[in-house]
Amino acid sequence: SILSHDTFDPLEAACVYELQSSCHEAFRESSFFSELMRFLYIQQKPVREDDFALFRILGRGGFGLVHGCKRASSGKLYAMKVMNKKRIKKRGSEKLCMNERRILAEVDSDFIVCLKYSFATEEDLFLILDLMTGGDLSFHLSMKHVFNREEAEFYAGRTALGLRAMHRLNIVYRDLKPENILMDEEGLTRISDLGLACKITSRLSGVCGTR
Repeated sequence: SILSHDTFDPLEAACVYELQSSCHEAFRESSFFSELMRFLYIQQKPVREDDFALFRILGRGGFGLVHGCKRASSGKLYAMKVMNKKRIKKRGSEKLCMNERRILAEVDSDFIVCLKYSFATEEDLFLILDLMTGGDLSFHLSMKHVFNREEAEFYAGRTALGLRAMHRLNIVYRDLKPENILMDEEGLTRISDLGLACKITSRLSGVCGTR
């Protein structure tokens, strides 16, 4: 590491100096600089419901619907989980929903359905998540009746890597089942629905999950 710092730090400094002295002024006067500023403005602007175009309904949660959506500024596709505040309050689930938002904000893994944006209106809470259009593992198991060894090892391996990513953050998942393993259009699976996930503490106990 000492060699890399001694070698690359002066090279990086020399490259930055050369770019500043020979290219920076011309870049600031070009259309590329204006486009960059517009992009950064859009990127840093608070996300709102109007920023997304809704597609078909992908599923129904306990507090609302999950839609497919596209962000207008980038064209990227996501899943939009909408949770109605009145339903949340009626069921006394405020802590559960805020916990899901907090846990999702910590997790960043290719083996978990991760949070990209979140925002709220007066009526609803919105979670913008990775889009998974291939159905859940329970559906595929019901269609095939049995997975062969290679398939089982592949899905189990990806699930184990998702759990490891959470365990490294001191998070326990607590609701592992085929219905919560979602698949994308390429056949790659991710763990979803972190509503019951929580931080591990010395006082953590009790029964949790799906009957």
